[in-house]
Amino acid sequence: MRKFFLTDLAASLVFVLIGLHAHHHSLLGDVLLVWYPFALGVLGAWALVRSRSLDGGSWRTGVVVALVTVVTAMILRVLNGQGTVPAFCLVALVFVTLFFTLHRGIFQFFNRRR
Repeated sequence: MRKFFLTDLAASLVFVLIGLHAHHHSLLGDVLLVWYPFALGVLGAWALVRSRSLDGGSWRTGVVVALVTVVTAMILRVLNGQGTVPAFCLVALVFVTLFFTLHRGIFQFFNRRR
């Protein structure tokens, strides 16, 4: 379970880094300011996963973690006066869901082949 948590956290950071690069931001402070709502979202999602005893490696759990992460991140961004335009919300949801489920699917594929 720990590897999925760490991979989710890393995927959320990759999303932020790609976005900041695309918008020509390069300061470490920008990375932390933009990433922390997503990091807290991942933490909250994993608290839910653990409290419900869900299988952390399931792609369905990946969808749940992605949804909780993005909703939490958007709420925190609103509270901090950061942007939450619909296009950004959609991009965040698609990217995070794709990456949170993709690594689980790859893991399940290779575990079945053994």
